[in-house]
Amino acid sequence: MDFFNYQGDKCRLRPIKMEDLEHSVVWRNDPEVRDNIQGFRYPVSEEMESKWLKSFIETSGTDRAGFAIEDVVDEVLVGFVFLNNIDLINRQAKLGTVLGNRAKWGHGFGTESSKLICDYGFKMLGLHRIWVEILSDNKASIRMCEKIGFVQEGVMKDHFFNNNAFHDVVFMGLING
Repeated sequence: MDFFNYQGDKCRLRPIKMEDLEHSVVWRNDPEVRDNIQGFRYPVSEEMESKWLKSFIETSGTDRAGFAIEDVVDEVLVGFVFLNNIDLINRQAKLGTVLGNRAKWGHGFGTESSKLICDYGFKMLGLHRIWVEILSDNKASIRMCEKIGFVQEGVMKDHFFNNNAFHDVVFMGLING
């Protein structure tokens, strides 16, 4: 039994484990998943992903916190949700969500897991503000953040280059309170 368990109606957040590697490496090599998150855009080997996962697990709790997202019904791994760049002086962090399990897309897991980690950030870490960067083409993620209460704070024009084109990046923020 995990000592940490944030749970909603659809999903629970639990610590990321090395056993999640088999899913993580597939998701990071899936172009549709990878291209929506501004992530590492080169093929990722199992060894590379294992090193990253191990490092992430070992350094969580410093300036980042990440959790696996599990479906509460079938306990299937849906993705990961992160608070990165945690700044306890200015009481803010950056939200990141990766829904790699395509069968679970469109069922509210992104919205609920993001709400849960924002709740964790505000209540457990004492954060005041959580912000996110989203590709302007990723309308589903923008809608998800708006449902939670994020508001657009700005747009960086041609900030991300992928698939031989520049893309705008939308910045959104959520203030506790």
